[in-house]
Amino acid sequence: MYRDFLKAAGKAAMPNQPEVLTPGILRFTFEYKTKPNKTRERRLLRALIGSDRFQFFPLPPGEDPLIHVLQFPGVVRQQSSSFLFDVAQHLVDDFDLESCVPDVDPGWIPDDDLMRQSPESIGGIFWTLCKSNAAAPTQQRWAVQAIKADQAWSAFNTRGEGILIGQPDTGVADHRELDTALDLAKGKDILAGSGLPIDPLSSSMSSPGHGTGTSSVAVSRASLSIIGSAPGATLVPVRCIDNVVIGAGGAVAAAIDHARLQGCHVITMSLGGPIEGADLKRAIERAVKAGMIVLAAAGNCVPFVVYPAWDKNVIAVAGVNHKDKKWKGSSHGSKVDVSAPAENVYIARRNGPADTNKALVEPGQGTSFAVALTAGCAALWLARHGVPAVRTEATKRGTTVHELFRSAVKKTVRKPANWPSNSLGAGIVDALALLKLPLAAIPAAAPVPEANPGAKILESAGAHPRFVAEAGYLAADRIQRQIPERAGALESATPPRPSDALAKALHKPAKPIPSDKKPGSAAHGPRTAFVGPRVPEASPAGFAGAQSSPESAVSGMVTEAGPQKMLDRIEKALNFRASKSAATESAASRHREFMTDAEEVVTTLATGASPGRRSAQMLRATTEAIVLLTGRPALRIVKGMVDPDDPQLGDWAASLGPARNALKPLFDAVGRIDVKTVDGQVHVGTGTVIGKGLVMTNRHVIDVFAEPMPAAGGKQRFLLNGDVSICFDEAAQDDTRRFAVKSIVTAGRQRIGPYVDLAKLDVAILEVETTNKAGKALPKAAGRAPLLTGAGAKSNLVVAGYPAAPPREAAIDPDTGKVSTAIWDRFFELFGDDYGMKYVCPGRILNQPGSVAGDKIGWAFSHDATTLGGNSGSAVLSLHAPYGVGGLHFGGEVLRQNLAHDLATIAAAAGSKPGLIDLTAFGSFFPAKKKKPPAKKKPVKKKAGRR
Repeated sequence: MYRDFLKAAGKAAMPNQPEVLTPGILRFTFEYKTKPNKTRERRLLRALIGSDRFQFFPLPPGEDPLIHVLQFPGVVRQQSSSFLFDVAQHLVDDFDLESCVPDVDPGWIPDDDLMRQSPESIGGIFWTLCKSNAAAPTQQRWAVQAIKADQAWSAFNTRGEGILIGQPDTGVADHRELDTALDLAKGKDILAGSGLPIDPLSSSMSSPGHGTGTSSVAVSRASLSIIGSAPGATLVPVRCIDNVVIGAGGAVAAAIDHARLQGCHVITMSLGGPIEGADLKRAIERAVKAGMIVLAAAGNCVPFVVYPAWDKNVIAVAGVNHKDKKWKGSSHGSKVDVSAPAENVYIARRNGPADTNKALVEPGQGTSFAVALTAGCAALWLARHGVPAVRTEATKRGTTVHELFRSAVKKTVRKPANWPSNSLGAGIVDALALLKLPLAAIPAAAPVPEANPGAKILESAGAHPRFVAEAGYLAADRIQRQIPERAGALESATPPRPSDALAKALHKPAKPIPSDKKPGSAAHGPRTAFVGPRVPEASPAGFAGAQSSPESAVSGMVTEAGPQKMLDRIEKALNFRASKSAATESAASRHREFMTDAEEVVTTLATGASPGRRSAQMLRATTEAIVLLTGRPALRIVKGMVDPDDPQLGDWAASLGPARNALKPLFDAVGRIDVKTVDGQVHVGTGTVIGKGLVMTNRHVIDVFAEPMPAAGGKQRFLLNGDVSICFDEAAQDDTRRFAVKSIVTAGRQRIGPYVDLAKLDVAILEVETTNKAGKALPKAAGRAPLLTGAGAKSNLVVAGYPAAPPREAAIDPDTGKVSTAIWDRFFELFGDDYGMKYVCPGRILNQPGSVAGDKIGWAFSHDATTLGGNSGSAVLSLHAPYGVGGLHFGGEVLRQNLAHDLATIAAAAGSKPGLIDLTAFGSFFPAKKKKPPAKKKPVKKKAGRR
């Protein structure tokens, strides 16, 4: 399979392309044991790949003969980390390498400088878990004052003049705060191979404008709003990333080498990830040996120090707020050397290429800014003592400038009371004390150990260098899965598998490293994959508009029914729920507690009074619960249909009741898609039978369990990477109703990723067995029928699928930053533990097809039905005759911004839009358009010619 994959990559690669480190393409970094014979290696690669359509070159040229890159230009990387590590380990064996590291996706959802949100099931996770809602200090230069840089300038008459700070980042954009502070001529665009390091501020980047902000924290001049910690130093930007959460080190390594060759004295890296590769590690070693000081951000929103900050040759910087307390999102651990301000640090902001305000300054959060401030202090230190004197002192001691500075900055920190030295370093950087310390008084540098979180895995595998990157990646993922409230930040519900080679070295089968939890053992039930990408919070009406918020929905119902009738309605629905569960004193107590909160919410909304004793998060949870109980319910399917006595039906009974017989076969065709792991079945989405042996779901669902083979055009092949099935049992427990997924028939051509891109088709068709091991036949295919759309259409619909439990972080109380047991109890008092089961959720279309902002093709619509994680791939059914599947749900958030594809538009677009999969091949569900017979030509009479 590995050879077939590389052959497919060779066929799909674009010929005659420049040898540049383009982001997002298929790439492997080779580390040789000895200098290779390039001619021989190319010959071996040509035989393996079956063509010359690949690139193989040293990285960087002339600097390190042992590091080479194998890449396939134009082949977009879409495969899982598990698969790519397995390919890399095969390459180690075939080419007798020390190590081979693939470029991979980091594994967790990154924060986003454009404020785009992540998938539904982790909506708002970065603000909830990582970012502070505290008001920013009014003094825009407070961070510089907090580290006493301003006092150091005055005391020693230096602002870092003559010192060059190299910054591998996204490049820089034009901004008044950076006028005269940069040396663009010394910089470079590594991603393009040449040219100035200008940040394109593209919406395709995860971190546009990032390098502009970090630069300003280090070197902004005093002329405008803010000032850097070293306003006399010069910064050399090197563009090498689009995303600060990195899954590869090659471009960053090349950026460090470039900065070194340009004579930079300090390297500041506001980036990091879970991969320790030889390319970046060796570039850092070269920088330190050359007399440079190398610093990196400890990381954001993950509970461990990321790479390269965990490298022994890097000074790791964590983050604090203006009160000298840990910034809530800062990574931490014993590898951290020092801390600096990271919360509400004022920075130069550029968001897009069309920005008219090129002097905008806003507060930012992240250890990106803590390390930039500290890099400025390193420049002050070098300027204060003089680079020659510092190098002489280091040589005399038999150490490096880097280690001399590490020792000095740790010796001179400011240590607040009750400082957690074991997790946030020695203390907070103090530039004044740092510059006061004579070189001769700097204590001897203590040895710094490596801090790869995969050290135990690596040790168990015999400490072979080939496993360093993979072990760190697996450990980083496992650490997050062991913290329930942080597990939601991971891109996949299923943990990555060790490669065959690592599994063999560990003397274990090649299965996922198990978590500490069994499915269903936690209060919130089985883990699930995410519902899919979300649109921006600041999107047009219909997504985050007032009419779709839970508060406004409840307010409208209170206005219409009156407070007392509204409370009676809530009580009736709650009593019905309680009747379906075991009666206990604890349940009765939670019932009373909820009614107390509901009364407070209804009163608040009816009178405009201020919220009372409950936290904002508790009130929000209560408001959403009221909506789910009374306005947009999630209705359990029992014996193929909704319970007609369920009071949650409310006004929907008039639509669902008469259509019972027509809707039941459609509900029967909906099943739960699972991946079997060592922990049991993991719910990854929903699917619907649309033909003989055919199931429709989302493309982002199959990304959990299928590897796309590279393809330049035509039909794309997928390889299943696990044991996948679809279960049609309403509780997803009866394995006699489970059918194996055999293959991926077709799917949208592009991996969806964490953010909405409405140009991508989020559809996949699976081949499943028609008769299972129990001898049962696959349910009958659902028919397709158009949704009622158009101006003035009532557009009632239901979403049929398997919603999963909300993530634990949904119950984090912002007042305490901890999971609230009371809020968590609220969810389960209302909804029981009946997640991962079949529900129908009624609602209406909000934005008609063709009216969703950013949807140029017009194949998406928004709706307000209740959906949760696990609804990915749910069928959207019309509540108007003729009944059938009219849409495919692919993402959203409860009552805010639910998105689905309009199937009629997709079928029509496939024949007219280049590159789209043609769904008309799938029988009656997507019937082919009837071609008009060619018009008969009238016979042409011949004119008589002259003889």
